[in-house]
Amino acid sequence: TLPFAGLSQNESATIDAFLMDKFEVTNAQFKAFVDQGGYENPAFWQQPFMKNGKRLSFQEVMAGFRDATGRLGPATWELGTFPEGKENHPVAGVSRYEAAAYAEFAGKDLPTVYHWARAASHSASPWLLPQSNFGGAGVQPAGGRANPGYFGTYDMAGNVREWCWNETGGNRFILGGAWNDPAYIFSFASNLDPFDRSPENGFRCIKSV
Repeated sequence: TLPFAGLSQNESATIDAFLMDKFEVTNAQFKAFVDQGGYENPAFWQQPFMKNGKRLSFQEVMAGFRDATGRLGPATWELGTFPEGKENHPVAGVSRYEAAAYAEFAGKDLPTVYHWARAASHSASPWLLPQSNFGGAGVQPAGGRANPGYFGTYDMAGNVREWCWNETGGNRFILGGAWNDPAYIFSFASNLDPFDRSPENGFRCIKSV
């Protein structure tokens, strides 16, 4: 059952067994995707690029997936790489399309909201949220806080918000909240344009068993 404000509490689904990344995907992990031509290989980009009801070409979209210096990569990077010393920080500034492409590259998937909610340990919020990176000064290393949920996943509350698979009104769900959000956002089902590359946007992956 989905435990998010704004969604029906009776909305539920049965999901098969799955494994979820213990941590958010890091800059170092995403760099492997970039260095191995992830942005140049259409095979990793399986989802149609839709904007305002119009389908965009691969070339049109890649023209916008650039870092601060015009290289292919997350919006928070420069010169095709992450800031020095940030290899273990979660990758941020990525769209939902980039997250899905990395998952394809890694042989994994993005979680649905049902997978994400199952692992998020919402019932542990009273002790989980005070230990999470909310209202802070910036992103912290993946797993840098002692806030594992019931199933051993870290930083599902705060740090970076995490893209999910499901669509709602043309947007895609992005859950958990970010380092600069109030803690109550953990309980809300947020959604954004799948092209949004805000510096708060990250993700983690799952793999079916």
